[in-house]
Amino acid sequence: MQLAMMPQGSGSRKVTQVQFNGYCHTASCSEGQIWDERNISSRAYPYLRPIRERAVFAHTCGNGLFAHDALGWIAGTELWYDGHLIGHVEDSPKQVIAMGNRIVIYPDKVILNASYKRLGTYSSLSALKAAVTSPKEFDAYGVGTEVPYEIYVWNSKEWVSNGKELENMEVRRSFTSVSFLSGTYKGVPADANTMELPVNVEGLGFKPGDGVTISGCTTHPENNKTAIIREIEGKQLRFYENCFLLDGEKGLDSYKEPGTITISRTVPDLDVLCAVDNRLWGAKDDTIYASKLGDPTNFYVFDGLTDDSWTQETGTPGSFTACVSYLGYPMFFKEGHIFKIYGKNAENFQPSKSATMGVKQGAEKSLAVAGEVLYYLCPTGVVAYTGGIPESVATPFGEVRYSTAVCGSDGRRLYMSMKRQDGETELFCLDTDTGMLCKEDGLDVTGWCCHEGLLYAVQPEGSAVIVNRDEGACRDSMAEFGDFMEQSMERKGVTRLQLRVELDEGAELQVQIRYNSAGDWQNVRTLTATKKRSYSMPVRVKRCDHYRIRLLGKGYWELQSMAREYITGSGVH
Repeated sequence: MQLAMMPQGSGSRKVTQVQFNGYCHTASCSEGQIWDERNISSRAYPYLRPIRERAVFAHTCGNGLFAHDALGWIAGTELWYDGHLIGHVEDSPKQVIAMGNRIVIYPDKVILNASYKRLGTYSSLSALKAAVTSPKEFDAYGVGTEVPYEIYVWNSKEWVSNGKELENMEVRRSFTSVSFLSGTYKGVPADANTMELPVNVEGLGFKPGDGVTISGCTTHPENNKTAIIREIEGKQLRFYENCFLLDGEKGLDSYKEPGTITISRTVPDLDVLCAVDNRLWGAKDDTIYASKLGDPTNFYVFDGLTDDSWTQETGTPGSFTACVSYLGYPMFFKEGHIFKIYGKNAENFQPSKSATMGVKQGAEKSLAVAGEVLYYLCPTGVVAYTGGIPESVATPFGEVRYSTAVCGSDGRRLYMSMKRQDGETELFCLDTDTGMLCKEDGLDVTGWCCHEGLLYAVQPEGSAVIVNRDEGACRDSMAEFGDFMEQSMERKGVTRLQLRVELDEGAELQVQIRYNSAGDWQNVRTLTATKKRSYSMPVRVKRCDHYRIRLLGKGYWELQSMAREYITGSGVH
């Protein structure tokens, strides 16, 4: 008898790849994923292509770049907005928070009033009236001989002052010959409620509703206190009735303090800031602060009203590391806690605490929202937060650990400039629409600013570049794929490897292969495009256990597909 013969298969297989996934610097980096790369973009997803050259911002902005209705920047001590010099600040890095048309600048504690676009400047109000004879409603001009200018606005009838373009949040004034007396409140006589200064109050920087601290009283030390200004008229500051103790048996006789009296409005030295629902929020050490509603200059107004200031210590270990406005809530972070503030006014604000992955100390600039998701660097890596428990998105970075990060977003793409523990900086871009993570280069970023869809990255030396512009020449690029093992543990022979690429005229693409994780990279194919079109690049591959492919590009190229044919089994030697 003769036994039936077993059919013999050729062992030939074919794989065609038309989708190329992003950066994955891990041992599990699969075929088609990128082990390492330089200047690669996700804009042609599912294809690979390089990024464009970055445009350089025209101004130095080492201490801060920010945007409201226009771009503003801080160069040394100069504060600029919309192309105009606004004033001078300390030469130090800034936190800049927009609250309506007021732009708060810390740690200087000044406010830039951006309510109106300044059309020009004049040395005096009379010079303005003489020069601008046919103004339009809401036309605004600066008046003065130096910055910051006082802004005058035409209200269709007359020029009205809108105050200084740059004003201090804090006010501290000292006086001698200050009298304490009974006065009026809302036109009605009121006992022991008035301070009379030796000068008119107008122009000193105080306003009704300010919570001020009074110090220096010696005749009646009880008058050293924090109280709220109710009315201002002439030389008088008026408070609630019986706010002060006066002379006489009933304490109602006016008197004059013999020494120097200091009146001050202060704001806390906040480490982190954000603005939510027309309040300025911040934190210092373990304490959270919220300003009075609509007034970022007042943090110590406690009237028992809904628009009061608000503050609370949390009683948890460590200092706050960051805060942000997210999904309409102020959120505060420590390394091991997240606090979300619920409520709409000072009567019902309530912090909700979660003991979970917070922001790493020193990574307060890592907070950024892209695709409606909040990303930041926690002690164990980058996480994504949507309101519940943060989820790690650090897997693609493998065993690499980052000491700090500065992140920015144009709404869709998240850019992360992260410093490794060895001191090297790497810039990544996560496309939240496709989920593709790309590594660009080593751009060291100290701050981000998004304006009219363009994302600006500020560098340590003070220059800034636009990172998401998609025009101009392409940067030299590289993409190294993970090991190709063809899902087989046996030796294999690649009978055909073909790349379909599109190149611009003059662009060059070099293909390199490294076998069995040993030896140098070998150049196997170089293509220089004579005109813009698609090209097929056949590549010969030696027999091996596994191999890697690296692409080196100059100019614009686009990898559209990769076809691999191979045989496995004992017949492959």
